[in-house]
Amino acid sequence: MTAKEKQGFGLYFLFAFGMAWLCQVGGCMALLQQNNAVLYQLALIVTMFCPLLAVLLVQKAFLRQPTGIGWKVQGKRRFWLAAWFGPAMLTLLGAVLYFAVFPSRLDFSGSWLVAAYGGEMDAQTLRSQLGVSTLSYLLQNGLFAVLLAPAINMFPALGEEVGWRGYMMPRLKERFGLLNGRLLGGVVWGVWHWPLMLLVGYEYGTDYLGAPLLGLVVWCVVCFALNTLLDILYEKTESIWVPAIAHGAFNAIAALPQVLVTPADAYYNVLGPMPIGLIAALPMLAAAVWLTLREMKPEKMTPAHQTADFAELCCSNSLRAAGLENAVGLLKEELRQLGSLIVRCADETAVPAGGALAVDRHGFSRLVTERVKSHPLITVAPGEVTDLPEGEVVVASGPLTSDALADRLLSMLGGQDSALHFFDAAAPLVSFDSVDMDSGFFASRYDKGTPDYINCPMEKEEYLAFWQELTHAQEAEVHGFEDKNVFEGCMPVEVMARRGEDTLRYGPLKPRGLKDPRTGREPYAVVQLRKDNADGTIYNLVGFQTHLRFPEQKRVFSMIPALHDARFLRYGVMHRNTYLDSPRLLDRYYRLKAQPRISFAGQMTGVEGYVESCASGFLVGVETARRLLGQAPMDFPRETAIGALGLYVSNESVTQFQPMNINFGIMPPLDHRVKGKRNKNAELSQRSLAIIEQLKQEVLNYEDHH
Repeated sequence: MTAKEKQGFGLYFLFAFGMAWLCQVGGCMALLQQNNAVLYQLALIVTMFCPLLAVLLVQKAFLRQPTGIGWKVQGKRRFWLAAWFGPAMLTLLGAVLYFAVFPSRLDFSGSWLVAAYGGEMDAQTLRSQLGVSTLSYLLQNGLFAVLLAPAINMFPALGEEVGWRGYMMPRLKERFGLLNGRLLGGVVWGVWHWPLMLLVGYEYGTDYLGAPLLGLVVWCVVCFALNTLLDILYEKTESIWVPAIAHGAFNAIAALPQVLVTPADAYYNVLGPMPIGLIAALPMLAAAVWLTLREMKPEKMTPAHQTADFAELCCSNSLRAAGLENAVGLLKEELRQLGSLIVRCADETAVPAGGALAVDRHGFSRLVTERVKSHPLITVAPGEVTDLPEGEVVVASGPLTSDALADRLLSMLGGQDSALHFFDAAAPLVSFDSVDMDSGFFASRYDKGTPDYINCPMEKEEYLAFWQELTHAQEAEVHGFEDKNVFEGCMPVEVMARRGEDTLRYGPLKPRGLKDPRTGREPYAVVQLRKDNADGTIYNLVGFQTHLRFPEQKRVFSMIPALHDARFLRYGVMHRNTYLDSPRLLDRYYRLKAQPRISFAGQMTGVEGYVESCASGFLVGVETARRLLGQAPMDFPRETAIGALGLYVSNESVTQFQPMNINFGIMPPLDHRVKGKRNKNAELSQRSLAIIEQLKQEVLNYEDHH
């Protein structure tokens, strides 16, 4: 979130609680002092709409943004059915569990009905005069609560759902992760009801076991469970109407089991039999925890992945150079011309970075997630995949491949040593306001483009002291292959430093083309910081992927003069990836030769880099779709970056296969001489883009069907 969005989030809570608590207190006073039940009920209805009003005030009036709420009626039928009937099933299970624990409290005599409707009448008189028995009351009201009430109750419930599930929960999950976000969301929702509970005994009454403290705590537990289930329904459908229906259904059915106890048993309401009681809520709580833990990615993080969103990047510049004089710039342009979703999202969330395509990492990830989940032909099913289903399959698990799936793939491939490992990296992040700009300066190399980088100069003595400490700093513990395999493209900065005193000065710390405005000359060495978010509040250390222990990173990197008081928002990490011996296993379409129904995409194919992974996934997607439609394969030639990458990965003549970034060296040379490397690369790019234009029109039918 931007700084203003964070302010808006704070205002949301101020409005949602402030308005609601005023309504709650006012309604309670009307009930307590004037016995005005009508005014009390009206206050409750207005209270339910306060979160919605808070969202409108923040998003429309303060931020002047769309609400971002999923108002469209959509989602698979099973989620709508779960919303409509699930609360009744969980309520029934909770009541059965409660009476299994306390069978003596099960009462069919109708004493609760007598107390509620008949005053001094006994059960027999009640049945004769009102035509009501316990079973008939349960049947009539149960059918109404299950079949009709969800549609009626969803409208007042919508007021809460827009605020809690539509607005609050996505932001809490982004900030705190899935489980913690849902826990916190449940507590917030529970505390929001506390004035009603304390003043008029909302839900549990005023005279019950452990009153009032136990009720306040149990209610937050119940709210966590219900919040989780409603949040999952919203995640699955992206339609706010679905959790609103479930909320309405819960409100309709929850009180019904109370008919089966005596009025005296109200002392134990905090335990059940309504699903707001601790024991009766256990089925709902178990479902919430189980479903949350099934969602693998947010709970089984790698060091490089911290949110529940898709397409997370390790740093803002992970998509690298933008110009057509660079092979990766050409690859991005090919994908852009062919309508790549990933590149389109990157363009929409781009931040200034000179000659590179850098993005607001979190904004990019959120946008990709939104676009994928909202696609009408895509269903996102959270959970760990441990085996491959039948039919057409694309495996694109990359660095997130779990041990179970890796073992399954290895077994499927005959138990060969087909999986190798290499290091991937995330550089440290620092807060901009902690960088000493009296020591650093904004500039681009040779003053080309916009001055988007912070340059941290070092004199010779400063550099040598830094280099000495860096080469002797303590590294994090490594295991197995990690102590002997280092992938050159992700070499830890400390490993690079040990290769010689000047290695860094000719690598990520080269000062060439960067004049210090205070001295008018090039420093001895320069550490560059690159913007990591759109606000410019976070910067990463360029080229500082590292395997040092966190305290050592703080100690050594603080020796850089401009970073002597730097606040590190994330320390650098190294993590391993698994990739296939693709020349032996895959064809040019990234299909498994032995089982063509199975394709692989992304880093596990041996393409290195996010853009390259995107390109492999694009080609696999096109080929899988064409195969399912009975169409012939589409061959991207070697003259295109997409084709060259696929042909390299599947080239059986490559014996010592290692991950490969896109480069002009794997593409055929021009048929004529061109002076200058940049000019030659530009012509190679133009040749490729001309071919892409033909493929776009003639093969992909892009103009007609995009």
